[in-house]
Amino acid sequence: MKDEEQAKVEKMKDEEQAKEKDDEQAKEEEVTNEEQVMVKMKNEEQAKVENVSNEEQAKEKVKDEEQAKDEVKDEQQAKDEVKDEQQAKEEVKDEEQAKEEVKDEEQAKEEVKDEQQAKDEVKDEQQAKEEVKK
Repeated sequence: MKDEEQAKVEKMKDEEQAKEKDDEQAKEEEVTNEEQVMVKMKNEEQAKVENVSNEEQAKEKVKDEEQAKDEVKDEQQAKDEVKDEQQAKEEVKDEEQAKEEVKDEEQAKEEVKDEQQAKDEVKDEQQAKEEVKK
């Protein structure tokens, strides 16, 4: 009878130990599962952060490209303005030259007129001398 009781007690101890072992293993698995969930959440959060960072970088890149285009446009505009100024200077220079040419032509006409007048005066003097001789 004592052996039976002892066997019962041993069996109960074994069952209790097995139950404790199962409980402990279940707790460890639960902790492991929780850790995996935490790691998964952390990875998802990191992926979101990286995604936002990538989006920000893409926006920054687009912004930089737009700025570069604007700078090229501004440079071209500045070149065009310089070209326009040069053209305006050339036009002013051409107008000045045309005025000079007109002035020179007027002076030449005046000189021709003066020469003609001088010739006429010489002719008149010549005629006067001719008449005095007669």
